[in-house]
Amino acid sequence: MERELGIEGILIGHHTDSEKATGCTVAIFPHGATAGMDIRGGSPGTRACDSLTGFRSAGKIHAVLFTGGS
Repeated sequence: MERELGIEGILIGHHTDSEKATGCTVAIFPHGATAGMDIRGGSPGTRACDSLTGFRSAGKIHAVLFTGGS
């Protein structure tokens, strides 16, 4: 599923697996976007996020994927 978020240049896709109580959402930036992140919580699960911290520069990103089920 792809639809406009209401912000020009950002597309959103989402899928839910109700049987397994999980899903994912993706934000797509066709022209690229500057990104940064703040990781909080007692046991966050992240992957390939080091380049988004304030200590490194990833340049532009083209998508962000959010998944979960816990």
